[in-house]
Amino acid sequence: MTKFSTATMSAALKARDAAAAELAKGPTGSREASLLATIRDNDAVVREAIANGAAVQSQTEAGLTFRSQTSAGNTRSLGSVRVFGLPLSEARSTDWTVATETGDELLSDILSASGSGSKLLPLVRSSQFTGSRARIAVAPRLTAGLSGRNDPLSALANPVTSGLTDPFKVQAFVSADRDEVAWYPQVEEALNIALADAVGAATDAFILNGGTTTDHTAEGIIEGGVSTTVTALDAAALFGAVARVRNTGGEASAIVANPDEVAAILANVDGSKIDKLPPLVAIPDLADGTPVIAAGTALVADLSAVYVGIRAGLEVFYTTDEPSVHAKDAVLIGGRARVGNPKIAAAGRVQTLTVGAA
Repeated sequence: MTKFSTATMSAALKARDAAAAELAKGPTGSREASLLATIRDNDAVVREAIANGAAVQSQTEAGLTFRSQTSAGNTRSLGSVRVFGLPLSEARSTDWTVATETGDELLSDILSASGSGSKLLPLVRSSQFTGSRARIAVAPRLTAGLSGRNDPLSALANPVTSGLTDPFKVQAFVSADRDEVAWYPQVEEALNIALADAVGAATDAFILNGGTTTDHTAEGIIEGGVSTTVTALDAAALFGAVARVRNTGGEASAIVANPDEVAAILANVDGSKIDKLPPLVAIPDLADGTPVIAAGTALVADLSAVYVGIRAGLEVFYTTDEPSVHAKDAVLIGGRARVGNPKIAAAGRVQTLTVGAA
């Protein structure tokens, strides 16, 4: 069996197409047999890689992974299809239904498991809440000191308070042929991955940038952190930010930036220094090309100081009656998470670096 990778597939396609192009030019004499063999062999590689898409080296290597099954489909009903573990027979058609079976599995794991969804949820502090909102409390950073027997108490000067997070709905929709999604498990699996990836990636964008709906406005951690203008995202700027995080009592756990900035940091920071920096976390654009982190921006952060609440149970929507899908005998399926606005325990534990004029 061919071990699938984007490199393997690309190389096989290029070799096959090059041989086919040469053969199409006309008689090639003794070389014809060699070209035909090249086409045959590389075509076999491509076909086998597709047929055995479950052997993808890692789902982080290719965001669009093949879901494959070579046996014939069956005739199960649409109600047997599971979205986030919920059979559609238990869902309310044309309305959202909580997929309670996800309750025992951390939603952050579901939204990051495929490798193309959330990169931040496994790194921040997240917890599931069951009410309309999550209540959180932040332990204040106190300074202890010596006290005499008759010195006055000052406990009220250092209160511990709790607050509520407002839930934001993060949702995505996908459509599929009604019979295909019912009969072929690989179609069901693919739509679950697509929904989890989309909701997970949008959750990262929300954590970083916040957002506004008709109900609430939330500030993301980029704006909520301490901003510093730097001349370049070089070793001096990054180590300086690490030091500022430490001065707040935290420990920088990640450097977060878009993939191009991560690549530039790897190229520009000396190899003897890069290992002394926190891990680099690349956050790509959303599927429609919307940037999540602007060029020239990086976060150096103690992500354990960032809290995100997620309402227990992802939600599922489906309908076959919406006019555009009904006309095609298709089904429209949605996946949704309710995410609380992100909170930073101490602003200085998120350092936002932006490249600007010297």
